[in-house]
Amino acid sequence: MPVAGPAGTPGDARVYFEGSVSKVVLLKPAVTAFFALVLALALVVLLKGKSREMAAWFSGALVLAGLGYFFVCHLAWKSNVFRVTADRVECETGLLSKKIVNIDMWRVRDIRYEQTLGQKMMGVGQVSVHTAERPDAPLIIGPIKEARALYDVLKGAQLDADRRRGVVRIES
Repeated sequence: MPVAGPAGTPGDARVYFEGSVSKVVLLKPAVTAFFALVLALALVVLLKGKSREMAAWFSGALVLAGLGYFFVCHLAWKSNVFRVTADRVECETGLLSKKIVNIDMWRVRDIRYEQTLGQKMMGVGQVSVHTAERPDAPLIIGPIKEARALYDVLKGAQLDADRRRGVVRIES
């Protein structure tokens, strides 16, 4: 959720966004785990005789795989935290070990807002931050609620950071 610091505070004191991506990303693994459970129950109910015991083992493995997939996706969701300030964009990942990617706002070359049809229906979107150092690997923030508002704030913060550092962009 976007958070604004006190008016007129310089640099990192002004936090525009801090949090993780929307829980919407857990919808696909939840549906997958649910269908694995339904399929497992159908196998146990429909098969008769000797094959029923084998179906029970297979169904148990299917249920465990579905729940394992959801659990791994849930851990991945919890392990990503984004922080956007007036001076930088940070992405912190990991539960047991941490990795922090830090992009100074004056290094940002392009900011893009994207929203698929599914994201639009869920009320979320994503913002990608591109740098000249790694043009093929943007930092993607999302899907998050109020992504458009974050995009607008980032564009303004990028211009402010360029102005404060005297950065002049030359198009080629």
